[in-house]
Amino acid sequence: LGLTKVPLEYVQRKYKAVIERTIDGDTAMIKFIELLPEGCNEVERVRFIGVNTPEMNKSNPEKGPDPYAQEATNLLNKRFL
Repeated sequence: LGLTKVPLEYVQRKYKAVIERTIDGDTAMIKFIELLPEGCNEVERVRFIGVNTPEMNKSNPEKGPDPYAQEATNLLNKRFL
């Protein structure tokens, strides 16, 4: 069993953040607390890995939300806000 040294820039780091608001069931705006990751703004839009929900289509209001998009958004709000 050999060990390989991994450069520090490739090591996973953890940062504290809070969800400021949800976009839909799989996307939210987060605000970093304390340390700010390099290359990030204080508030960033993030998508949750492994989660795929119907879209609210806020950027295209004429289209309207996909079926069950509001329910997915409500669940995310209930769980995290």
